[in-house]
Amino acid sequence: MKLSYTLSEEDFLQHQLYLASNSQRIRKKEQRAWKLISFIFSLIGVILYLTDTAFPLGPFAILFGFITVLFYPLYVKKHYKDHYKNFIQENYQNRIGFPTEVALHEAFLFMKDKSGEGKIDLSELEYLIEIQQNFFLRLKSGHSLIFPKAQIQDLPAFRKSFQDIDVQVEPDLDWERKFLGLPNLFTKASPKIPV
Repeated sequence: MKLSYTLSEEDFLQHQLYLASNSQRIRKKEQRAWKLISFIFSLIGVILYLTDTAFPLGPFAILFGFITVLFYPLYVKKHYKDHYKNFIQENYQNRIGFPTEVALHEAFLFMKDKSGEGKIDLSELEYLIEIQQNFFLRLKSGHSLIFPKAQIQDLPAFRKSFQDIDVQVEPDLDWERKFLGLPNLFTKASPKIPV
C-alpha cells in the first residue's frame, strides 16, 4: 500500500477532539466541574429564595443553575474546539498543507514528509481507528498517524492492508454524535485510548 496525502487543520482538530473525548481524565474533570457549577448556583438560589434575601436573585440563580445543566456541555465542546485550534496553529503549522507519503512494507511502515523520513516497525502499530472523516493509526508509543479518508482512493483496500498485518481496525463512526459535550453523564468514555 502506498499513499500520498496532505493534512489540514481540520484533520488535526478531529484527532485532538477524538483523543479528548475518549480521555477518562478529561471526562471526569469536566463532569465534576459541570456538576459542581450547577449545584452551587442551584444551592445559592434556593438559599436566597428561602431566606427572602435579595428576592429576585434567588429564582434567577436557580434558573441559571438549570441553564448550566443544559448548556454546559455545549460550552465545553466549543471551549475544547477553540483550545485545540489554537494549539494546532501554534504546534502543527509546519505540517499543515504539506505532502506526506506513506508506504506499508512487509516489515515496516515508511513515512516521508517535509521534516524527513522514517520507518516504523510493524510491531509498533497498535490499532487503526476509523471515524467519519479520518483514520488514526495508534502506535504503542502513544502517538498517532492521521489519514484523511477523502484522500484515500480505495478505503476497503486501505483497511484490508492493515488487517493483513494483524492491526485491528476499530470503527467509531458515530463518535461525534456522542460528543455533544465532553461531560456526558449518560455515556461512558471508550476505554480504547489511554491518555
